[in-house]
Amino acid sequence: MRGNKRRREAPPPQNHSEGEINHGHGNTDGDYGPSPDASPRPRKKPSLATKLTAMAKSIPARLGRKSASAESATSVATEEGVSADTTPKVKGIRKVASVARSLAQKLSPRAGPSQATISTMPPPAQVPARSNASLASSASASSNSASASSKTTDHLAVPKKSSRSEPRKKGVGQRDFLGQLDKLYPSREAMQQATALFDRIFSRPLRPARKRAHDNARRLWILFFTKLYESEEKAEATMAPNAPFPPLPEVLQFINAVVTTASAHPSFQSSKPGWSLRKAYDFVGIISAMRRNIGAMPPSYADTQQMRQFIRHLAYEEKVLHTNRLPKRHVREEDYVKFLATALDPSMKFSSNWTRMNTMAIGGILYEQGQRIGSLVVTQDAKEKNEYVSVSDVEFWITEYRKGYGLELVTVWTWNWLKARRGDDGDFVQTSCRSPGLDKLHMDSNLMLMASLTARNVFEEDIIDLFEHPNKIPHMPYRLKIKKEFEGKPLLVAEDLETPVTYNMAQKWLTRIARYLGWKWFTSRSFRYGFAGSLLGKIDEGHLKYLLGHAYTSNQLYTSYQVHQRPIDITAVRFGEISKTRFGSFRDSVAFDSFDNGMNQPSAGLTLEQIQEDPVLRIMLEKWSKLDVTVGKEFGVGSMCLEDK
Repeated sequence: MRGNKRRREAPPPQNHSEGEINHGHGNTDGDYGPSPDASPRPRKKPSLATKLTAMAKSIPARLGRKSASAESATSVATEEGVSADTTPKVKGIRKVASVARSLAQKLSPRAGPSQATISTMPPPAQVPARSNASLASSASASSNSASASSKTTDHLAVPKKSSRSEPRKKGVGQRDFLGQLDKLYPSREAMQQATALFDRIFSRPLRPARKRAHDNARRLWILFFTKLYESEEKAEATMAPNAPFPPLPEVLQFINAVVTTASAHPSFQSSKPGWSLRKAYDFVGIISAMRRNIGAMPPSYADTQQMRQFIRHLAYEEKVLHTNRLPKRHVREEDYVKFLATALDPSMKFSSNWTRMNTMAIGGILYEQGQRIGSLVVTQDAKEKNEYVSVSDVEFWITEYRKGYGLELVTVWTWNWLKARRGDDGDFVQTSCRSPGLDKLHMDSNLMLMASLTARNVFEEDIIDLFEHPNKIPHMPYRLKIKKEFEGKPLLVAEDLETPVTYNMAQKWLTRIARYLGWKWFTSRSFRYGFAGSLLGKIDEGHLKYLLGHAYTSNQLYTSYQVHQRPIDITAVRFGEISKTRFGSFRDSVAFDSFDNGMNQPSAGLTLEQIQEDPVLRIMLEKWSKLDVTVGKEFGVGSMCLEDK
């Protein structure tokens, strides 16, 4: 076994002749072993250059080991009529010796005599074997000669590193922190007084909506425990920094009072008075986050689990919390076309055509890019912070000109105000959107946006002239220039052309068209659901999460952003038929259940009432009637009375 192996003993010393060199180890005479005849080492510690020089000079001497074999090779080559200098072994020894000499010259810039000694050495085949005594004396002599000649070669000496005790010299890249401290705190008293400013609990920055939720939970907490303890001071003490978490029965009683006495949203149409299960779950999380954010002790893991189990008990056992969910509806392409047609319908009343144009632009941006309204326009909590998409956040490019089509526009968007990403200038999402084909040019949101910006005179170029004369464009792709006075201005403005469009304005305009069309379960997120559902499986999952502003570890793409009716034709999969998912897409769209009959499907025959209710058909009839007037003036009769020829 390995542990029972005996350690090898060193071979006994052997006597060698003058021409031999011992290759053993230990205290025997050899290349590296000490010799009793060698001169004593100098007390002064040699430098690194001296050590490397001695090692390089010992290489030719050690090559003497091969002298015997080299001489035999020379004699054989001579007998065969071959030059001794061309023997491969001799060539190799000479090459190694030459490298050793050049290495010694480079490593010993101070030792002039030693260089001469190395350069005048005999060929390797004639180098005699040297004992350790001669090697040591040679190394000592070279060291002494190097120290003697150091006076004449001081300019070649390597500068010594400064010791740590020496003060560091001030350079270009060094920071004068002491001077900065003197400016910040002129005296020691001022520094001690400023220390008190940092003796506090620093809360985590919260989004406005989350901060309102924390403030509301704190208000309800203080009211409940004030009544329980009959002291507002004791109730406030439970929310002080480092305050312990109250007994669990008291907290469960507080949760029960909050979630069961509140009223549910009217859209749920529930007979149960309490909150929904999901909202009650969120409230438990808000309690923990609120206490942690103010420095109070949060509930333990066991207490948190008990609070959640209590919520489930109220929902599933006592049936005081409803478990309903609002239907999710997405916007299809045909729904978006109806949306645009209704916005252009003169019977659809808006305060001005400018509002009508803004409504179409907002709907187009949400449909094509799937963003939230709060990321596009200013929200209620950020009116004074200018947190909206500005004119500078969008690049307008003309990429090409196609005959019969015109100019192709491409817009590059920088979304700085996404949910949970506000306040970080380096955390943003960039998207690009180009003009669609000729058959879908009526859905181009870029043209709608360009129309509003041209009316505001935002660009330095004459946009109308460029569209009429594309040959005036210097090159393609060409980026349109924005005037300096519009940099940082909001992209979407109200009728006064100054006030940015707010979240409430956009919601009001979109909801007005949805109500006109009878979309019962429409929300602004319906555009986002349609975007996520239509692209799922068509592009990379990471790219889709990036476009939606989701974290790469988030699973909301598969859960919250998918409608209930998935685009799957089970019959086609089971029986190998062609998949038909159009009805399923209609079933979960905003157009489903739009009117009282429950199904907004086209019938075989259209009645006059249905034609009047359909805005697309109404616009087509209006266009046809105007053209028919021209036909009547030309031929004297209407188009319906003309013969086919």
